[in-house]
Parts: sequence; C-alpha cells; structure tokens
Amino acid sequence: MAEVFAAPAQRPPVVWLHFAECTGCSEAVLRTQYPYIDELVLEVLSVEYHETIMAAAGHQAEELLEQTIEKYDGQYVLACEGNPPLNQEGMSCIIAGKPYLDQLKHAAKHCKAIISWGSCASYGCVQAAKPNPTQAVPIHKVIHDKPIIK
Repeated sequence: MAEVFAAPAQRPPVVWLHFAECTGCSEAVLRTQYPYIDELVLEVLSVEYHETIMAAAGHQAEELLEQTIEKYDGQYVLACEGNPPLNQEGMSCIIAGKPYLDQLKHAAKHCKAIISWGSCASYGCVQAAKPNPTQAVPIHKVIHDKPIIK
C-alpha cells in the first residue's frame, strides 16, 4: 500500500464499493477534518467510483464501474465498505442484479490492493453476528490473493 501512495506524480485511483453495511464509514469520511473531504477527493486520491458521492446512478453507474475497472486494471485501490454474505449464493446482497460476492471477486481480481473499510468489511460486524442467517463474512475470508489493509 505504501508503494501506491508513494508515487507523487499521480493520485492513486480508488474504486469504493458498498455492500452489506450502513454507509456509516462513508459518512465518517465525509466529516473528516484532516484531510477535509474536498482535499481527500480532489488532491490526495482520484476517487473514480463511490456510490455515495457520485452523480451517476443505475445503469450509468454500473457502466462507469466497468469502465474504471478496465481503465485502471491492476492499478486501483479497492475500498470495500460492508461485507459479502455467502448464503444462498450471495443473494442476500444484490446490486444491479448481481450478488455482491460476484462483484467483489470481479473488482478484486483487477485491483492492486484492498482497503477493508470499517468493522463490517474488516471483521463482519453486526451482519456476521450469530445466528448470521446471511453467512456474512469479512473481506479477507473471500479474497486471498491481494494485499488487504483493515
């Protein structure tokens, strides 16, 4: 991860995905004071995809996600907010008609590194609490071949 942020010539591209979560982590980032969100988004990172702060929605957003993955293949940081539910082949969390589990695997396959953002992505949190009917798990239980920072 240090290598990603060490290159001063270009802001590292970020794809930020939301899954089984409450968006609290994004809300916390929006209220940070060092750096402020405008500095973070406009000067530190190149946030290419983030459902909470982008204008696109629906088919436009899904098209943008695929374009971003293709454009920055092997270069972007994947920020994951929330966790993947495994039960019923991932059908407990569907985005654009596809299980989050499939979307996570697809985005992770093409990223440079992953940030498990918050308790849900890092440890499972409330969604993974017993009896855990959705079989929600943290990101590292699904993705094993990329560096992951919690």
